[in-house]
Amino acid sequence: MTLPLATQWVPEIFLNLIFVTDPLCPWCYAFGHFLLGIADSYPDLPVSLVVGGLRTQKLAPLNVEQKRYELAKWDRVQKLSGLSFNRESFVASKFDNNTELMCRAVVVIRQLAPVSDHLLIFCKLKEAFYVLGRDISNGRKIARVAAGVLAEVNITISPTEFYNRWREADTIAETQRDFEKVKDWNINKFPVLMLESNQQVHSVAFGFITIHDLHRNLKLALRQFGYADSSKQLREKLI
Repeated sequence: MTLPLATQWVPEIFLNLIFVTDPLCPWCYAFGHFLLGIADSYPDLPVSLVVGGLRTQKLAPLNVEQKRYELAKWDRVQKLSGLSFNRESFVASKFDNNTELMCRAVVVIRQLAPVSDHLLIFCKLKEAFYVLGRDISNGRKIARVAAGVLAEVNITISPTEFYNRWREADTIAETQRDFEKVKDWNINKFPVLMLESNQQVHSVAFGFITIHDLHRNLKLALRQFGYADSSKQLREKLI
């Protein structure tokens, strides 16, 4: 029997954006800012962060030649995104190329902050390095930076408390689970954005794209999952 249209049941649609990223990927820095701006248009669409582990082998601080190579990437990102970078602080820093340390900080932030704040805090954490030139060469320095970023969104934790969480075995294990998940998804470049709906996943962006293309791809993905048809309010967001 078909129910009258007014009382017909419409199944609930669960939607979630999955942002696969690395805190020390300059392309992710720009993409994260794009996504943050677009996410404001979809306040009911949560964004989950999954850290990719761009470079996790033990590495010494970058030498001059390696920094030049990294700065060349920064130049390309700045040209395409318009975002600024603090080159002077980077050149003077003892920057360690092992991104696992900062990935672990993102995992701690996930544990401490509400989901609705994850993307904003992540972008602020990246700005602390790329724009403010903060020192993130070891765990205690990372903890000072991260505690300051959390304070900006009214989450109080001391650098010592953050550091203790950062070095816990459970935090290290959770970070490694993220890395394994990314491998299982066959993702080997960042950033990647996926839309999840009731255990179905649709690719929105695989690698860096412009904010215009990101907005267009997200609209198309949302329509594919029926987001546009679930209510008048949601339809208006996609026009």
